[in-house]
Parts: sequence; structure tokens; C-alpha cells
Amino acid sequence: MIKNLADCIEIILSGTDEEREKLHQTFFKLADTSQFLKNLGLKGEYFTIRYGVISHHKGKNADHNYTIDEWRQISEKINWPVMITKYKDNFNIYLDIFKNSKLTLVGVEVKQVNKELFVNNVKTVFAKNNRENESIIWKKYNRPSVMSDEAQSPS
Repeated sequence: MIKNLADCIEIILSGTDEEREKLHQTFFKLADTSQFLKNLGLKGEYFTIRYGVISHHKGKNADHNYTIDEWRQISEKINWPVMITKYKDNFNIYLDIFKNSKLTLVGVEVKQVNKELFVNNVKTVFAKNNRENESIIWKKYNRPSVMSDEAQSPS
């Protein structure tokens, strides 16, 4: 059974070594997938994230070390992005969160495997260079005219 990230994030970030050890190799449910994101091509009922993706950020410098509140913001806002790009079969979902009292853009790399959505990486974004063949499939502002009627803005 997949555990909810909201139920375990405090243990992951500030629990004892023994408590954290019990969660190694665990996948956590980050959020349900909204109909909006499904209409854009993301397949899967919910997003999952591995323990290692979260713990990778623990102890990094202030720009890359996410707090409990910031992980909760990521969980809540993943369905309400400011931009989404697609690269091959993977997606980058960009959302804005408050980090250190500043509005910050965060990139969530989502790997699509069969009918599952795995958060593969979470990063603070300072500047964005598109990879070759990476295309913007939706953005909150100045939406491209090719956006279908089915994939409507979540706001």
C-alpha cells in the first residue's frame, strides 16, 4: 500500500534514523492527478514520489532544502502549475511556491511508466533552458492557441 506523503513528511525530514530507516525504498502518494493534467496527456490516477527523491534535498543549501511546508505546497500545487513541458514521454511541471518568504518557481520532473506517474526529480528553478525536442504544452499566461478545448486551464 502506498503511504501519503503528508502523513510521513515530518518523519522523513526530522525523524530519528530508526524512523527514517523504516521508510527507505517507500513510494509516497504526492497527489491525485487532476482531470486538467489528464487532458494534457498525463496518465495515472496519482503522482508518487520515492523516499530518495525527498531525502536527496535534506541538508542541502537553503535554495534546495525543502521544508515540511514547502513539500506540502508542492503536493497541493502540482495540479495547478504555471507551465508544463514535455520531453519524450516525460513531463516537467512548473509550480510556484513560497520558499523563504519569496515566490519561487519549482520544477517537478514526472516520469510516466505504464499507467503510473513517478516524480523523478524536484528542483528549484533559477533559469530554464529547454532541451532539444522539449516543447511547452501548456502555460498559465499567454497560452498557445493550439491548446485544445479539452485541456482547459485549472483556474
